[in-house]
Amino acid sequence: VVHESLAGRGGHRLRHKAHARPSAAGSIRGRRLDQKATLAYLTRAGAAPMPGPTTKKATKLADVQEKSRHAEGKGLQRPDGARHRATPHSGGTQRSRLGGFFGAYSNAVGRPCNGQLNLDKDKLRAAANGDTIIATFTNLEAADFALNWARQLQAVGLRSLIGVSAHLGPTLEQQMHSADAALFCASGQLFQINGQAGRWAEVPPLLRSGHNVLVSDSDIAWLRDPRPYFRAIEQAHPTVDFLLATDRAFNDYASAPLEVPSHGVSGDTRRGEDLDLEHAYASKISFNIGTLYLRGRSNETLCAMLEAWVESVKYDARGKPLPQLAHWDQEPINKLVLQQHISVDRTDHHLARVFNRRLAMGVLPMLQFTTSFTYFIHAARREQLRVQPYSLHAIFSHGKDRARKQFIFREEKLWYDDKAYYGDASSRYLSVELTWPQRLREEGGYELITLQQRDVQKAMQLASALNRTFVLPKLRCGERPMAYPCYGWYHRAMAYFGFATGARVPMPRLCPLYYWVQESRLLDLQKSSGGSFSFRESSFLENPRTFSP
Repeated sequence: VVHESLAGRGGHRLRHKAHARPSAAGSIRGRRLDQKATLAYLTRAGAAPMPGPTTKKATKLADVQEKSRHAEGKGLQRPDGARHRATPHSGGTQRSRLGGFFGAYSNAVGRPCNGQLNLDKDKLRAAANGDTIIATFTNLEAADFALNWARQLQAVGLRSLIGVSAHLGPTLEQQMHSADAALFCASGQLFQINGQAGRWAEVPPLLRSGHNVLVSDSDIAWLRDPRPYFRAIEQAHPTVDFLLATDRAFNDYASAPLEVPSHGVSGDTRRGEDLDLEHAYASKISFNIGTLYLRGRSNETLCAMLEAWVESVKYDARGKPLPQLAHWDQEPINKLVLQQHISVDRTDHHLARVFNRRLAMGVLPMLQFTTSFTYFIHAARREQLRVQPYSLHAIFSHGKDRARKQFIFREEKLWYDDKAYYGDASSRYLSVELTWPQRLREEGGYELITLQQRDVQKAMQLASALNRTFVLPKLRCGERPMAYPCYGWYHRAMAYFGFATGARVPMPRLCPLYYWVQESRLLDLQKSSGGSFSFRESSFLENPRTFSP
């Protein structure tokens, strides 16, 4: 069944059904998309999934891929001369495949900052949300993500602060000011060399203002104000100095409710509507620094830790100075600072002692401060616990390119496009509802995915022939995780030394878009079609920003 969604001039949107035979799209004349090409573009890596049940070869492939993630490399020389073991992605000239959003770019772009962007007490006071400053860093290359980040914060009633390496131009700067974002010149030499690794030298001035500081990557969308949660954590875990996230991907994230001490009765607690922290020591496989909350009360010790972070990104795997700093800052910061001599906090087992036991570190609950993995794949678990997410970090989606991150945000109506993207009275769309044989509804597997992709291929051809914008459907996942060999390892429990096979993460009922479509190829197809094919994300017609007469 093919549905046409018409944004007509009559004052309301009409939807009518048209039953089409399976071969109808293949017989379309005139402008049409090649069948083989569209199916290739729809399928990850440009090839259709192999039909049939899960094979030993596919299982072996997933195992090899995961083992390679944890393969240890040569000894890594620390700045102090000691050695430790590192993964093959440490330092060097090759950019890590798990590198941060900034990557290793040079900030020598644009007109240098001038006095208007100087950081002073008045600017910090004006940008603060009570006792908390929320900050990110950007350059011209990543400015669209920083703008989207600021708009999301504005939507939940929060102001923000953005460190820039140079002027972004009057249009972008005005848009950021309109989103309640104040700009300041992050003019330090390290940030000018490498925005990803050099940003940490720019954080101490914010912290020394006496405020709490939330430093966030700009490829994070904030869905709710996190400050009430941070205050509750400070009451439940009063010794905590800073909070961050974890890259640990498994099936047993924190699910205990957060219990906050009640005022008055000693030992009495009250339960909130949020989850308690992850166990920090158990999350040490990799701490994610994309979300970092620093308490102002510990500012001098935290500034000393940040200085150690800065030192850690200056050297490669052999201890040789890196002129451009580390390509992926998170790895040396983990290996050389956070994981060094880490131990469980003796007074609060949720926390870990780091930085020579001078600081108490907590790990945010990953079902609420989410990655793409914990947002989409663990959605049912979050609903079962009746908690809401605070943020979505567009990572852990087996890709870190701009298109992938934008797709993830657009799917959840979290990306702010230009007004023209959302259409006008002349816009016409085509959407589809997919059906499956009864035997495949729960079983899933390659056959289910391939069947749906072929239906989508026909619908794409039909949209092209009718000169309508195609709205991508949602695909049914099914319960055979190895229908997605690139993602199969996510659906097993992950431990530091390997897999525990008895705790597979269940598949969601509907797949996120990044599970079945290669966004960059779809964009290439749109560009090369000469205007005969365009598309929108599956949630487009539900987006309040979409034009409706």
